[in-house]
Amino acid sequence: MNSPSSPACRTPLCGACMGGVGGCLGDAGRRVASVCGCVLMRLNPLRRPGMEEMDAITAITVSPKKDFIAIAERGEQATITVWEIKTRKKKKVMTALDVDSAEYVHMCFSPDGKELLALSGEPDYVLIKFAWDKGTVKASTKLNQPVYQVSFMPQDPQIVCVCGHNLFRFYRLQDSNFKNMPNAMQKRDAQNYVCHAW
Repeated sequence: MNSPSSPACRTPLCGACMGGVGGCLGDAGRRVASVCGCVLMRLNPLRRPGMEEMDAITAITVSPKKDFIAIAERGEQATITVWEIKTRKKKKVMTALDVDSAEYVHMCFSPDGKELLALSGEPDYVLIKFAWDKGTVKASTKLNQPVYQVSFMPQDPQIVCVCGHNLFRFYRLQDSNFKNMPNAMQKRDAQNYVCHAW
């Protein structure tokens, strides 16, 4: 397992399926995916482990129903691939043209599993909301400062939370744009927020 300071993982961790290290938990706590160097191990206790060789994996996340896994890879152009876990079939490959970074540092599926939030790394730290089944970008905004985690509000997936170095913000998706929502955390002295939970 890589440490948060290694080149393969530049984001702090605060749970399973965050950043680019560790594993993602499947049904009943079984591990369904794990990063081992530049290889993604997909494990199924009823079959022998399957492997997919990839470039450097920078983030992974599993959908709430545990039926899809999204894998972000570092490259000349950062790429996200969504796989169906049961069939091991590639469902969608996504990139965003307005991202200058070569990697995505964090991702999160919406509560219904139909959308995917992705956060690119340095230099621009772009927040992107994909309709992943269509492979389209619904909204994006450049944050231009280190950000570690993004997530959907469970009760209202039109609201997202972003935290990072001197940053804790809520955004609402309106007219294909992320609109900053005022919150009490913005009035506090600047701090390094490494993770959050709803």
